Amino acid sequence: MLSFFTDIFVAQADMDLWVGKNSSNYEQLKLSYHDFCAPIFGEDEFLSMTVDVWSIGREPNKIEILTHLTSLEVDNCVENCEFFTEDKLIMPYIFIDDLLINKMATGRYKDLNDVEQLNKKK
Repeated sequence: MLSFFTDIFVAQADMDLWVGKNSSNYEQLKLSYHDFCAPIFGEDEFLSMTVDVWSIGREPNKIEILTHLTSLEVDNCVENCEFFTEDKLIMPYIFIDDLLINKMATGRYKDLNDVEQLNKKK
């Protein structure tokens, strides 16, 4: 799932993609990594509980693959997601209220600042 807003923008140094931990998603990631000519981590590592973020590239062109977000479950958020459509591309993105729950739960200063900025524009 992509954190992307069409009318509410908070500057980010990377793009985060939230992906559920399962073999099917890993296979899709393998194809994407191949398209980027990037080495891929093993499926066992992806499915394990020890690692929940992987990166491709460098800021400002960095993509982070996340498999865990504090206080959120992928399946619940999929029900609330909205969609960005451009030509034939249809991309789900996280509903702002779900993103705010996550950012408040982390307690990081950066995320709390994002909450303040997002609430001003909401």
